[in-house]
Amino acid sequence: MKIAAYTVGDIKVASARLRSFYLFHSASNYGFEVFRDLSIWQSIDCKYLHLQGCYTPRFVLHAIIFRLLGKRVFFDVNDMPTRKRHFIFFVIMTKIANIVLVALETTKNYLTKYVDFSKIFVFPTVIDVNPNKINKLFFVRNENSRGIFWIGHPGNLISIEEFMNIIRFRHEYRLIVCTKLTEIKSYIKKYPWVTFIDWNVDSALDCKLDIGYCILNHAGCSQALLRGDSKMILAIAVGLIPIVSRTPAYENLAKVLDAERLIFNELAEVFVIIEKLDKMWKRDFFDRCKSYILSNHTSDHVFSLFASKFLC
Repeated sequence: MKIAAYTVGDIKVASARLRSFYLFHSASNYGFEVFRDLSIWQSIDCKYLHLQGCYTPRFVLHAIIFRLLGKRVFFDVNDMPTRKRHFIFFVIMTKIANIVLVALETTKNYLTKYVDFSKIFVFPTVIDVNPNKINKLFFVRNENSRGIFWIGHPGNLISIEEFMNIIRFRHEYRLIVCTKLTEIKSYIKKYPWVTFIDWNVDSALDCKLDIGYCILNHAGCSQALLRGDSKMILAIAVGLIPIVSRTPAYENLAKVLDAERLIFNELAEVFVIIEKLDKMWKRDFFDRCKSYILSNHTSDHVFSLFASKFLC
């Protein structure tokens, strides 16, 4: 069976990578063919249409045609649009699609204001590592490292700017920021005590980095309530203890993993949390998390779940 898949960006865009490219990585193992970049008319031969965050007029038309032909349309939601015109098309797409896919219960609850609750499904996100490199995960890092890692979009650096100022006076710790260096020249100049490295899709797999922790902070805004836990899952999978903000996705995952001690309310608490962790607890934490992540977030597992639930 054939699936026509479209995304808001290429594999360098996190939402496209996790909710489409990595999701469909194992599709051929289950008898499905995934086609990308087809024109509307070329895609007519496909049985399913999967739109990852696509809701421009062109994709609205595409979805309408598929529905008129009796084919199934999936609309995968990641970030909410902020412009009014974009939001109108976004809502239209949620109404056209047979199935709306979201990563969080909070997103589902938000969308029920605009679309029938029964067509919205909370669906897991694939771990943010190339599925071909899954065997490189869960390696052991230096247990004594005081290196703290942050990885993310340049636009989100503002969420840890306070922490960059705090760590200046904690000389026993180091902060390593991984992002697109061409877009943060002002930060590099302003924070010479922070190590900045350039981002690529495999950055977190670099076992040579002397890091032991990962700081994850959703900014204190309404959009933070709708952001996922993919970076927390990635951090654990590459041998880092995630120290996370008390925002819905991170807090919920911490509870599932019996790791609420890793949640902070204020950035200054990060060091206190780290210093209270002992080696035995950290080893047990990674053992528990490995089982959970491999059982719930690999590409093969997530697609098999997707296929059994929706592609029938």
